[in-house]
Amino acid sequence: MSKLRGYYKSSSAYIHGNFKASEESLGIMPNIEKLLLVGPSNYGLSIPMQNIAISLVIISITFLSTYSTIDTIVSCLIMRSFMEKILIEADKIQAKIENLEMKLRGEHSNILLTGFKGKTNSSSTLLYNIHLGKSIDRLELTNSFSTSQKELIRTLKNNYKYVIAFGQKPNSNRVNIEISANKNKIELNTKFPYEKLKEFLDKENILNDISMDAGAYLCNNAYFEGLNYIKNNKLKTKMIFIHIPSLNDNYNRKYPTIRSINDKKQ
Repeated sequence: MSKLRGYYKSSSAYIHGNFKASEESLGIMPNIEKLLLVGPSNYGLSIPMQNIAISLVIISITFLSTYSTIDTIVSCLIMRSFMEKILIEADKIQAKIENLEMKLRGEHSNILLTGFKGKTNSSSTLLYNIHLGKSIDRLELTNSFSTSQKELIRTLKNNYKYVIAFGQKPNSNRVNIEISANKNKIELNTKFPYEKLKEFLDKENILNDISMDAGAYLCNNAYFEGLNYIKNNKLKTKMIFIHIPSLNDNYNRKYPTIRSINDKKQ
């Protein structure tokens, strides 16, 4: 519980009065000019929400474990499962608020990150563990050919500079950088500077391959339709699709974060 104290202090400083509240507040979006928050804010909900869930579950499990029975053990497991779901949903809510805030401010992101929905889908897990900066949006696609296609095209209308799409590839021990997509005997190639991406992965000792076969399922379809929309509408957007290993595969390297990529100026 002591690890949560810093977050608790940060969230309560503004309300209870503290000099730090004038410099840093959960209600103010990061990477935006320093300003004092006046009035209500929907931003900064995810951290308090997650900490409340963690605290309540820890307290409840500690209490129920005093005289443990089969029923209390099952209850503890159910509560933990709910807690994990709350942590994920809180991040998703925060992401939606961030995207809405950016549009209200008249600011448009330069980069879009996408992944596919699913608690066990590694692309979804990666998507919500990447630190989002001022110029980055993320989109979680539905596991459906037609729906994911519509979701992606609707979002591409924001005219991003770069689109980095992630998908899960089972039975793989490396990152696969897909440079082409195929559909109905038509091949579309990316204009994304993937050589720089491969150079970065090599430098970080992350196993990777350049691939010209994105498969024949959801990943390939989303990639093809994205490239096709960009081509037909003559957008300057550059899109790449990256297959990553599944969560259950033997793959121990940490994924690079957007922050680390920016620091290395790749």
